[in-house]
Amino acid sequence: MWGKSAAWLQEELESGLNSLLVLDCRSHELYESSHIESAIQLAIPGLMLRRLRKGNLPIRSIIPNHVDKERFIRRCTSDTVLLYDDSGESGAPAAGSASSVLSLLMHRLREDGCRAYYLEGGFNKFQAQYPEHCETNLDSSCPSSSPPVSVLGLSGLKISSDGSDGESDREPSSATESDGSPLPSNQPAFPVQILPYLYLGCAKDSTNLDVLGKYNIKYILNVTPNLPNMFEHDGEFKYKQIPISDHWSQNLSQFFPEAISFIDEARSQKCGILVHCLAGISRSVTVTVAYLMQKLNLSLNDAYDFVKRKKSNISPNFNFMGQLLDFERTLGLNSPTCDNRSPKDQLFFTTPTNHNVFQLDTLESTRDKLRHSAVVNLVINRLLTDPLASFLMFLSSVTQTRSGFGSPPYSLREASVLERLLLPPGLYALHVAAQKDEEEEEEQEEENRDKDEEEEEEDRNEEKKKEQNKSTKA
Repeated sequence: MWGKSAAWLQEELESGLNSLLVLDCRSHELYESSHIESAIQLAIPGLMLRRLRKGNLPIRSIIPNHVDKERFIRRCTSDTVLLYDDSGESGAPAAGSASSVLSLLMHRLREDGCRAYYLEGGFNKFQAQYPEHCETNLDSSCPSSSPPVSVLGLSGLKISSDGSDGESDREPSSATESDGSPLPSNQPAFPVQILPYLYLGCAKDSTNLDVLGKYNIKYILNVTPNLPNMFEHDGEFKYKQIPISDHWSQNLSQFFPEAISFIDEARSQKCGILVHCLAGISRSVTVTVAYLMQKLNLSLNDAYDFVKRKKSNISPNFNFMGQLLDFERTLGLNSPTCDNRSPKDQLFFTTPTNHNVFQLDTLESTRDKLRHSAVVNLVINRLLTDPLASFLMFLSSVTQTRSGFGSPPYSLREASVLERLLLPPGLYALHVAAQKDEEEEEEQEEENRDKDEEEEEEDRNEEKKKEQNKSTKA
């Protein structure tokens, strides 16, 4: 009764009437990866969800973007409001599920006098039928098989306990594939050209014949243990597979020589080569950086920045960064004879300045500082793509020394300041609101306990008076 079809939404979007508000009830990561055009993102931490259920939190409070919030306030009662999650399933969903949240929001909106409906089939069905009406971050759209993520916003952010960076071939994490804070909207399309013959991409690119043909790619370097070499038996492509998972226990550096040799073979044959893993952000990036270090005589910091300028969402895991540092030492790129910078030259942290987080910070050209720069580039990129989980991971690195990385440069006091600087404004506001909400609930519970104790004391006094009156009458 309250559902609207994908065809209905397509007609509304193409009508140009601009009388529709679309609300995305999925997680922040899924929204950043892809969403229906003009959709407003909602973010619902568990604490706010409880307040929503109690009816003492307005819907506008869960819209993190200020402009979207103002648009919602102006138009929510005059426009049709359409909510969607992944699947748009009807029925009696389990408490806390995406569908139950969708139902809760729709009922709340209708109680507030809004004409609210849900999208039948959800985002998945609409995207399959009308992809032209979906805005997609290409860098975060690979792979497309990411599992559903809870709609509960901040509570969906998690810290990996196994040391992986989330690019697992078994269970890809949209948090590492998508950008949790605003990255430039003009992200380059996959595959990214690193050198005239060298392309960096994801699993999806390796199965796209149009893409492979467009860039004359005849060599494919597959840096995963189990993703298939799709056209291996056709005879048109030459494959090499490096069976490495994206995990702290894996030694990718042992494959650097054969990977570099394979890339050089493609170059000598005047063919393009695609280096890919699952999402194109960790393993394939590590191999690409290693190739640039050896072939272009670049330090780790310079090779890392070279790739990052081409593709802004790279995030090799910490262990792979350590292996690249060892590879840098093996190549002798830290020695004075190999470092072309004069003592007066300056190094810069390039990553955070792209997002106006820090001002340019000069570094001395020493081995430790080169290390420091590359690692901090990685840490800050992590903070920007998965802010809450990565920030907590960063805090742990403040108090622990990681093997091969030297002592962490920040104190706990400095790290606490970084929380305010590095969390995107919308998430930080929700983070603070959730903390405040929890404090208010605790205060309210304490007041209720005091009130209950007072009432119990009054009841006891009343009983005593009654007993005394009975004794007096007797």
